[in-house]
Amino acid sequence: MTTIRLACAALALCAACGGDESDYETETNPQYAALAIAQLAGIQNGVTAGSPDATSGGVLALGGVAQSIITPKIDEQQLRVTPAVVPLVGGCDCDASGCQFDGCAADDGSWSIDGTIEVSGDSYSFDVAMTQHQASDGFTSDTDLTTTGEISISADRIDGHVAGEIDSEITVSDPDGSTTVSGWIDWDIDAAQIGLDGTRCPVSGSLDASVSAEAQSGGRDADYSGSGTVEFGPACGDATVAL
Repeated sequence: MTTIRLACAALALCAACGGDESDYETETNPQYAALAIAQLAGIQNGVTAGSPDATSGGVLALGGVAQSIITPKIDEQQLRVTPAVVPLVGGCDCDASGCQFDGCAADDGSWSIDGTIEVSGDSYSFDVAMTQHQASDGFTSDTDLTTTGEISISADRIDGHVAGEIDSEITVSDPDGSTTVSGWIDWDIDAAQIGLDGTRCPVSGSLDASVSAEAQSGGRDADYSGSGTVEFGPACGDATVAL
């Protein structure tokens, strides 16, 4: 499972050694818009298969994909990956009618999820909250995530709205001491009548995305916000930023 690529981790360098405020221009990355569509289709597959593992992992990854559609123009950004998928414990129930998570968690304590994904026909309603903890040599991260919205997912079309919020505290340590960065990210995606081909690749329609983020460290802060539209088609793999 790939964890969220926290924008506040990318901002950490600026928050730690920049001025009192830093604002950045943003860019739209169409490849991640296409990946977000694949991620939504994958969540549907997880629910249909009655798989809490696939569904919860898909919801966790969706926030990371969504925030990657709109990114700040910063030379260096960071990517962190969690260990392999681990067994689940607690209330982790999924079937074709949806998912109910009640204290559902990885048995190694790395993350937990609560809330519901309700299914009515092709309509999927998200109302879930997750926590995630990571630790390695010189690095710890504690993150709270929420995902809400309603989206229609069928074999040949995706349409609707999903949004989320990510709050995180990251501590990086080295022989010279420790730096703690606190940050938040709001993300929002609107899928507008996105047509899918037989492989569920987007070939028509568009996706609107927006992201706002801020990081604080040592009395300094950095932030950015931006939005963009990606248009798909006419062939699989065609994804362009709307002017």
